[in-house]
Amino acid sequence: MSFTGYEWFVAWRHLRDAGNRRWGAVLVALVLLGLAGISCLVATLMPQSALGLPTPAGRQLWVAAVALTAIGGVVLWLGLLFRLFSVFTSISIFGVFLGTHALVVVLSVMSGFENDLRQKILGTRAHAAIRVPRGSLQDHRRVLGVTRRDPDVVAAQAAIDSEVMILSPANHQVVLLRGVDPGQAARVTDLVRYLRAPCGGGKLAFLADPAPLAKSPGGESRPVLPGVLVGCELAKSLRLYVGDDVQLAAPRGGLGPMGPMPRARSFRVAGIFYSGMYEYDSKMAFVALGPAQRLLGLGDEVTAIEFKVRDPDRTDAALTRLRAALGPDLLVSDWREMNRGLFQALKLEKAAMFIVLGFIVLVASFSIVTNLIMVVLQKGREIAVLKAMGSTSGAVLRVFLIEGFYICAIGMVVGVSTGVGLCLLLARHGIALDPEVYYIAELPVVLDAGEVGVVALAALGISLAAAAYPSWLASRLRPADGLRHE
Repeated sequence: MSFTGYEWFVAWRHLRDAGNRRWGAVLVALVLLGLAGISCLVATLMPQSALGLPTPAGRQLWVAAVALTAIGGVVLWLGLLFRLFSVFTSISIFGVFLGTHALVVVLSVMSGFENDLRQKILGTRAHAAIRVPRGSLQDHRRVLGVTRRDPDVVAAQAAIDSEVMILSPANHQVVLLRGVDPGQAARVTDLVRYLRAPCGGGKLAFLADPAPLAKSPGGESRPVLPGVLVGCELAKSLRLYVGDDVQLAAPRGGLGPMGPMPRARSFRVAGIFYSGMYEYDSKMAFVALGPAQRLLGLGDEVTAIEFKVRDPDRTDAALTRLRAALGPDLLVSDWREMNRGLFQALKLEKAAMFIVLGFIVLVASFSIVTNLIMVVLQKGREIAVLKAMGSTSGAVLRVFLIEGFYICAIGMVVGVSTGVGLCLLLARHGIALDPEVYYIAELPVVLDAGEVGVVALAALGISLAAAAYPSWLASRLRPADGLRHE
């Protein structure tokens, strides 16, 4: 099926509304955009608070400016459409624009949340781990040596995971205790970076050498106790600060007069970390490997070997080699497998949002069908003249397919362009969020070229499919039927 320049010209002339000279919507849009500019200027000139932030009145002006800009932009876009095309064609183009714009923005925001969650998981956890199905890993030194010799492994450490009770003078809570190697933890995870967060503090080195924590704020010497790193939310719940003493109690202890007794040890808060993930910051604590083994009564055993690879997105080669070298008795899994349920839920949610917002484009496709059928009925005489002059049914079919393509292409190009522009603006400046409520400082946005391409192709495919029936209907029109009442 070949398309000629004449067919593109005829299709464009069919869609154009040459008698439309209305400028009212454009003028209203310019007034709204002018008011938005005045609001921005006034908000910029208003005095700020002592912290350098806008006052409540200033924030209201900024919100009003954003709202007026958005409304003015939509009205201007509709005004230009009504200026060039008929009402039904303009509604069809605007529907495609709205669907593609919303899809690009929503998918980019969801990709931002997924990327943010991925970074937080990889910050407190290693890229992969080696475990036994049950119990502890006894020959961990051999496994650690095999792991470190792999060419893709950057760093590895022995680790312990176990649930314990942490007790402070103010409260108590069950947490996941992680015993790590202080010398390798900074290479395997991002704990050092998280200790520099606003609500964090302390040093990872205090796990290996807790002696500096023995001095009280008043200068008095205290007994040296092993250090523990606690999450920001856990510290708030237990009212802990760096240098405070806590008790860690393991459920498996010795036998006492009343039966089994928990094993408890005293620790000192060596640091408070903030990973940005509530589940970790409220229910996780880190101690050095030796004190964790003594608390849990594991002797020289550990529960896992954790390691970091060069590229967290390409762990398959390293996992395959380690599984072959270590045998089937050990479980080797990466961060995706350990958090499979969470990431599958995110992917399912993204797919659901794509389908739901795709219905906007689908609804727009029905308006394309209606609009082109009306064009066929209105342009029956022109179609008949074209056929009488020698145009084939295939040429008429192509003309109306091109009309559907015009409607989709204009709406899709503007929708994708404005969506990408908005995402780039949000990624650069961001929308500040309250970390106390949303547990994230600003709205994350990650623009993915593949997702933008899928949105554009999906909109184009749906719109062309919608134009198929009216095009077939126009190609079936006979010249005698079109000129019967002329």
